[in-house]
Amino acid sequence: MTFPVVNYADTQSITVYLNNAPRMFAHNLGRSKLHVRSGLWKYSLKSVTTECNRNLNLRVLHNQSSTSSTSEILSSSSVPPFNQKNQNPPLQHPERPNLSESVKQLLPLLAIQPSHYIIIHIHAKPYLVMAGDIVRLPFKMPGVVPGDILRLNRAACIGSRDYTLKGTPYIDEQLYECRATVMGTESEPMRFKKKTKRRCRKVKTVKSKHRFTILRIAELKIKSLEDVKPL
Repeated sequence: MTFPVVNYADTQSITVYLNNAPRMFAHNLGRSKLHVRSGLWKYSLKSVTTECNRNLNLRVLHNQSSTSSTSEILSSSSVPPFNQKNQNPPLQHPERPNLSESVKQLLPLLAIQPSHYIIIHIHAKPYLVMAGDIVRLPFKMPGVVPGDILRLNRAACIGSRDYTLKGTPYIDEQLYECRATVMGTESEPMRFKKKTKRRCRKVKTVKSKHRFTILRIAELKIKSLEDVKPL
């Protein structure tokens, strides 16, 4: 189907003709009117795009000139060279408190006791354990495999039947050794929970199956004063 070519100046005559023309020609004339308007929009869009491209080129030239001027200023000014060693200073470990006289006197007595217990903190949760105990963590520890040996160095309390050593908040890790062996991972049975909403007949079933890491306290030793490094 071909459409007649109509100038934009004749749009008023087209509208008059549409009111009086038969129905079979009204559709064709309306389409031609739309084509005339779309052609005008195309020409206006072309002019807008050319103007935008011109502004973009001016901005690029301005940015290039500004960067070149700043580089010249930096090269001319006396800027000290970048030193990576100064940016990354060595880590400074916190100073450990000196042993008190009571600890020096009672630590050997605590070490010769037959059995000891320890309150160890793992991810900020306390566990009261002894050598040989099995601990089931309430989560799956990432990055460990069965057979790995972990050193537990967050002890809040170490004691026996007659003596107790408490930390503020933790005991110095050089006074004792507590190691745990990763036994494996244990999983609980599958849980099913039904969730509903008000005024909604749809019931959503949620499944969950958590996994936990199993540890075994392999070693618990209290060092003597000779083994402790001088503070």
